[in-house]
Amino acid sequence: MMGRTHTAIGTVAALGATQLAHGTVEQEAVMVVAAFLTSGGVLSPDCDVWLPVEHRGPTHWLLTCLVVGASVAVIVYQLAPTYALAAGCGVALAWVVHAFADATTVGGVPLLGPFLTDRRGNQRKVRLLPKMLRFRVGHMQPVWCALILAALLIGASVFYIGQA
Repeated sequence: MMGRTHTAIGTVAALGATQLAHGTVEQEAVMVVAAFLTSGGVLSPDCDVWLPVEHRGPTHWLLTCLVVGASVAVIVYQLAPTYALAAGCGVALAWVVHAFADATTVGGVPLLGPFLTDRRGNQRKVRLLPKMLRFRVGHMQPVWCALILAALLIGASVFYIGQA
């Protein structure tokens, strides 16, 4: 998927996270998580284009998502302990959202990393959609799907607020 698609999907995930957490946790912590989802956090797994690793390789493993999130939490804890957990969760969630979005494409991703391989030791790609529904990289279909989902989330929020 392209950067614009990941940004749209990250925004939808941020809207969903803020709605799920509404009134249950500190609003500042929710905003930290949302900031990572809508900012470059959702694009960071594609840093592999500058690294000597395969694109959609180790940076798209679920294990890597957890390790990066935990690392960010440890670093932020040294600077602002109150937001360490929110920052770590925000980064991990951004990486997971990115990996799952790429898993809806024709090429898929090795979500289970080194744990799921074929007989020759190649990482098996995970594809989350049936073949006829998978997205092609560079097309606008996933952006439109993300925008429709965002509109539904906003509509549900307005309805929910109106009921309160």
